[in-house]
Amino acid sequence: MIICLWAIIRALQAQSPATIIAALAATSPVAVFVAAALVALNFGVLSLMEACGLQDAGVRLPVRRIGFSGFVANALSVVIGLGPISGTVVRTRLFRAWGLPSHAAAITALSVTLTSLSGGAVLAGLGLAIQPEWARDLTGAPSAIVRGAAIGYLCLVAAAILWASRRRFRIVRPNFTFSTPSARGVLLRLMLGAFDWLISGHVFYTLMTATVVLAPASFLTLFASAHFMGMAVGAPAGLGVFDAIMLHIRPAAVTPARIAAALLLYRLVANAAPAIIALAFFGTIGADSNTPDSKSAGQIA
Repeated sequence: MIICLWAIIRALQAQSPATIIAALAATSPVAVFVAAALVALNFGVLSLMEACGLQDAGVRLPVRRIGFSGFVANALSVVIGLGPISGTVVRTRLFRAWGLPSHAAAITALSVTLTSLSGGAVLAGLGLAIQPEWARDLTGAPSAIVRGAAIGYLCLVAAAILWASRRRFRIVRPNFTFSTPSARGVLLRLMLGAFDWLISGHVFYTLMTATVVLAPASFLTLFASAHFMGMAVGAPAGLGVFDAIMLHIRPAAVTPARIAAALLLYRLVANAAPAIIALAFFGTIGADSNTPDSKSAGQIA
């Protein structure tokens, strides 16, 4: 984190606060509104990922509960960091209140995190296989090695899908069920994870391109790769790692002040605002799993 902070300071050392404020002021309110709408759409995708996680855990919830859990748990776990752990803690309180076993919270949190990371990795892998230049500029690794690593990862994903089509792992015990997804389920999760990152990338793209025009495909490769690195190390919302990479390996048409302004708005619209709303909702949930409402809210498949 100290290294990332140093990198951010170095990238912005030639930018005055007035320059960044001017870049913020240049952002159209329409762009902010579109970004907020995309964030709402993204949480819809996360709710579908939540439903897949619940399926892996062998439990069922009404659609409105799935949407609630998908929003609250993901909005809070992203800003806390360490998704499988923080997501388990948040979901445990929700699931207990709804009469679901605690293990379901851990399985769902792990499933959602793996779905998001694997989808982001596939998106980054596809982008790096086609355009490895930015990773070469960041790491100094030859483009051929970057492209080869990306293609190798995509081959591993294809092998995992093939394995899932032939074998499924399932545990069924009293009050405990766990199963790995089928090949169709793996494909669905990869698609949902990729959509998660695609929409998030367009949120940032919308806020960044207030004064410039960029090719979105090239930018999304950079966004997915940078965000994946930040999330993979467990940093809250990729804080520090993602910001440093975006500031240093930015599109040539975008100034550091513009990137800094977009980062501030992105953190506010995509991370802070949903987390504040989710925290307010989370505070209304009782932790007592013996309430009459909770007994009829969830079912064990």
